[in-house]
Amino acid sequence: MKRQAHGVALIAMLLLLVLVTSLTANMLYQNTIEIKRQQTQTRVIQATEYARAGIALAELWLQRPTSPDSSEPAIFQPPNGGLTIEIDDEMAKFNINNLRTKEGGIDQTQLVVLQRLLTNLSMDPGLAFGVADWVDKDTSSSGYNTEDLGYSMIKTREGVGYRTSNRSMGHISELLLVQGFSREVLAKLKHSLTALPIRTPININSASAAVIEAVIPGINGHALSAARKKEGSEFGDIETFLQHQQTAGLEIPTQWLSTHSQFYLVTARGTYQQQSAQWQALISRTANNNPEDLWQTDLVWLRKLPFWVTAPKLNNYE
Repeated sequence: MKRQAHGVALIAMLLLLVLVTSLTANMLYQNTIEIKRQQTQTRVIQATEYARAGIALAELWLQRPTSPDSSEPAIFQPPNGGLTIEIDDEMAKFNINNLRTKEGGIDQTQLVVLQRLLTNLSMDPGLAFGVADWVDKDTSSSGYNTEDLGYSMIKTREGVGYRTSNRSMGHISELLLVQGFSREVLAKLKHSLTALPIRTPININSASAAVIEAVIPGINGHALSAARKKEGSEFGDIETFLQHQQTAGLEIPTQWLSTHSQFYLVTARGTYQQQSAQWQALISRTANNNPEDLWQTDLVWLRKLPFWVTAPKLNNYE
């Protein structure tokens, strides 16, 4: 009987030891996971700080009186990480919000410009009507069923459709809600279209051939770009541009042209010990009364990019 009792006690002790060991191992595992999680969060936070520092660095660079296209920002190499910065001249692109007049209607002249741009890019010019219906204030379709009635029948993940915004676009990604646009279509247009908070002209010193030809019918955009590059200098003012041989005999819409830019899109990617963070900002840049003084910059908006967005590749400071 004693031997049996000792056996039971031994088994109980062994079971208790197994239980304690299991609980201890589980606690150690959970503690290790928590430490790893905290380390990862710390690295992500540091990568975020590097990316935000890249935005600040670009903003300082844009304050310089010299053209942003003629110099590079100072090299900054963060410790144990890297920083990549891309600065896009947004006024080298067609501004979607130019389609909306001050009264909220459709600017037919700008609608034709967008149609020409889409044609130049070998895309369906009919997409322009959907964009115009999205930003105008009324609910009358331009004929492509791209107003509230058309979108209300679209099946979404929530099972219901949606309505047009009837206001200016806040970001170019809003085009994904417009009929006919997809991520593939938007990828083809991202270097030619933008969405700015005000109606803006095109910068003839930085616009692509496709954009220039859309704004100025009959001009040879490729020849103008080649001449601009060959001469190695920008047009100082519109009058100089009008005297260029490429513009001879053409009807030039000078009210929609500029020789400088006000808006720049900054994309920064910071990395720290194999963790990364991407941020993007739209920065407004205006000159002071004294041309030699630093320019005034204002942050229009700032947002964090999802991890699957392609990292910028213009200036790499690894």
